[in-house]
Amino acid sequence: MHWALAGSFLLLALTGLILFFGKYYLAMLLTYPIYSWVARFSVSLHNFTAPVFALSLILTIAAFLKRNVWQPHDWRWLRRGGGFISKRDPGSGFFNAGEKLWFWGGVTLVGVAMIVSGLILLFPVFDQTRAMLSAADIVHLLGALLFVGAAFGHIYIGTIGMRGAYRAMRRGWVDETWAKEHHRFWYEDLREGRAQEASDAPLVAPPAAPGVPRPAR
Repeated sequence: MHWALAGSFLLLALTGLILFFGKYYLAMLLTYPIYSWVARFSVSLHNFTAPVFALSLILTIAAFLKRNVWQPHDWRWLRRGGGFISKRDPGSGFFNAGEKLWFWGGVTLVGVAMIVSGLILLFPVFDQTRAMLSAADIVHLLGALLFVGAAFGHIYIGTIGMRGAYRAMRRGWVDETWAKEHHRFWYEDLREGRAQEASDAPLVAPPAAPGVPRPAR
């Protein structure tokens, strides 16, 4: 779900930026006739990628809704800046407070607004008024700029901004040390049997040979 959401988002962001800013920059660079073909292709790719994004986003919200319920320790995480200021991780569950804010504000609120406004613009055959189409256009544009801007931070932290984050996303598991360091409360719940993960592997793998990390799914 996450890879489908990420891939479709990148395509939508790229094609959307081409359509919005292209006539001011790309047209001069490519000449207008060539840009017109690029814009045409971008429109088609944007429209056919949108359903993949919408379905992936809805499935992602449904899958991670319970994990993003706000907990008391999330306030402590925010007060300490997630450990970026104090350099000491304040502890978090499966998702930290920053990820939960991204989930509720970005993925859910802005994401759903993008889907609804996109549907209104893509299928203007349900007696939408000109005023409704204009409002949907503005919502879609502002939502896209917010989404793309926030996503830069999300992508940075998930790749080079936090060591091991991208590897965890790619493999689907983290070693015990990483789990304890970055998501201490989730790690403790796994150790004490208070949490379960849908996996055919042990919740926390048995002791490995010296120097070999143990995966925690």
